Amino acid sequence: MKHAAVGIQALPHKFPFVMLDRVLEVEPGRRAQAEKLITRGSHFETGGGVYYPEMFLLEAMAQLGAVAAAAQGGAAADGEARTGYLAAISDARFYRRPRVGDRVVFAVEYEAGMGGLVRFSGSATIDGERAAEVKLTFTVPGA
Repeated sequence: MKHAAVGIQALPHKFPFVMLDRVLEVEPGRRAQAEKLITRGSHFETGGGVYYPEMFLLEAMAQLGAVAAAAQGGAAADGEARTGYLAAISDARFYRRPRVGDRVVFAVEYEAGMGGLVRFSGSATIDGERAAEVKLTFTVPGA
């Protein structure tokens, strides 16, 4: 079930810092899924070839987690979606480096929460193969 008021527009990020192309699904406060197509304009060239930095995978999962955390917090008094703010990253693991032409699917799932803090596990896959995993903690003001 996609929550209508929550999506990429809930993020304070603007181009070129939004690392997600499209939010596919949000179950408020529980899980979210999004995608990114790695294009020629979203890569870096080095002496070792053309690639998409793994750290961008973490940022994309953090942005998706903020969307899911915002959904958990509900709407603010003015009706706008709340924004979740990244508080901690742990247990980050990288397995596959994205390349131009890859479609990366990101997912976050709620693990625990206490007060205004929530923790999600995040994953990134390419063609069903795991590319990265991480634990993300967010603070949701007013939640």
